[in-house]
Amino acid sequence: MNLDTSSLDARLEAEILKVFKWANAKFVRGKGAPHLLVVFLDGSEDIRAVVLFLHKMDGKHTAGILKPESLGPDNVGKNLSTYLQAGFKQTAYLVILDQETLELEELWSRIENSLAKHGIKHSIERSDGRWRLYTCSHGGRMLWVGVVVNGLGQQSGKHTIEDHLVELAVVEKLANESSTVNDSKNKWLEISKDEKIRREVYKRILYSEYVTRVFEQHVSVIKELIEKVE
Repeated sequence: MNLDTSSLDARLEAEILKVFKWANAKFVRGKGAPHLLVVFLDGSEDIRAVVLFLHKMDGKHTAGILKPESLGPDNVGKNLSTYLQAGFKQTAYLVILDQETLELEELWSRIENSLAKHGIKHSIERSDGRWRLYTCSHGGRMLWVGVVVNGLGQQSGKHTIEDHLVELAVVEKLANESSTVNDSKNKWLEISKDEKIRREVYKRILYSEYVTRVFEQHVSVIKELIEKVE
């Protein structure tokens, strides 16, 4: 996908350009209205990883990148209704957020309560653990909302985008699986102290054969939404 980063502040735009440079990839700025709007409800690490992913997956469409001030599962509906009331015409939205320490059942409940609270009627069209595709309506408009929950594994603890970055580093043999650090955020901090390895992990998002497995939920939802905007 081509990218429209015009809604981001200068710092985040610079971060995106930097990660494309690390990956030796050409940043292609989308022209015209985006087909898909991607709403990031966590930190900038998510944006760095997923923009490369979007670039890798599709060359025909444009994704608009959004980073609202109100983050987390309780603000999914608030942010979507704000965009819709502002006159955004897109019918496909991708929402990405960390699981953190919440149980998945509670997380999905809070997301769906947030949608309902802000007048977004919704039903699950497809789902699989850490992702859901909703058919929604708001003010007489129909739209699709794909939600991706970052995280790997079923063990308790915190689950974030760093789960995926650490896993990619391990399967690509850029880092050792054994570590005294259990939390993936801290493990990623440990790995990325070596700037060369950090850049190489991001590069592998574009070129690794393991990416579709490591980022399985992201791949699934993006494919579903691309079909909707064809």
